[in-house]
Amino acid sequence: MFFENKNVKKIHDKIFYYPNFISLKKVKEINDAMKKYSLDKIRAMDNPDPIDWYKGKISPVIPELMEVWEEINIFLSPEYIVHPQLHLQVIHPGDNGMFLHSDSPGEHNEDMLTQNDKWNTCCIIHYGLVVYFGEFEGGENYYPKQNIEFKVNPGDMVIHGAHDDTMHGVREVTSGYRYAYANFVLPKEKNPGSFYAYDTEAHEKRKNNLELWLTPLS
Repeated sequence: MFFENKNVKKIHDKIFYYPNFISLKKVKEINDAMKKYSLDKIRAMDNPDPIDWYKGKISPVIPELMEVWEEINIFLSPEYIVHPQLHLQVIHPGDNGMFLHSDSPGEHNEDMLTQNDKWNTCCIIHYGLVVYFGEFEGGENYYPKQNIEFKVNPGDMVIHGAHDDTMHGVREVTSGYRYAYANFVLPKEKNPGSFYAYDTEAHEKRKNNLELWLTPLS
């Protein structure tokens, strides 16, 4: 299991922290890629998410994140996987951080979903996963039910339980830009068939067309 990795620090029963998961070289590559997109350009993008907070806070597709996605899958293998995702959440001073939330209502609770379930995975995920980029101060993660709060740095990864017992939020960023690569972790055997897993030939072929790769199979 991923939490048995010697580099993973267990902060609580369902909260895990892997400092420096991504190299500083890769962090710089992602940060440089984001320099092409001004805040005004990101805010002007059409993001149909039903939760207002996400509007104006989601980057365009960042192809350089493919290696991050693959590295995450290698780390989670063989038990867990994450679905295709190549966007960053963008938080900066004045955003008031991120609202308190949980990532999933749990299995068989589809009627409680508050977001678009593009990959048909929201109710079957076990964990939320975030890798951090940018250069920022503030933006600490907090978990009120555990009375836990801690700072994250570019290159770090956090994995936490997806349900209400690990509700979480983000404190306000006080300077710079906090880029968060967020994804969701589900057991490999529960893949609903909406995407190809990392370790398949079909994934390798499909990733050559990112628009296709980011489109669910069904």
